[in-house]
Amino acid sequence: MAGGARSLRAVLVLTGAAAPVAPCGRCRQALAEFGSGMAVILASTSGRIEETTLEALLPRPFRR
Repeated sequence: MAGGARSLRAVLVLTGAAAPVAPCGRCRQALAEFGSGMAVILASTSGRIEETTLEALLPRPFRR
């Protein structure tokens, strides 16, 4: 997924739906394993784009 990276600054979720779609809970938790402060860009092939943060989508992730 991250090519060996230990942290991610941003992730893009692109969908063919009419409106942008946020990642599911399981994916949000998997992204949280790469650190906090991550930008999440939600886009659709219709041209709509929204930007949020992982903290907004998953305010209390499980931590080891």
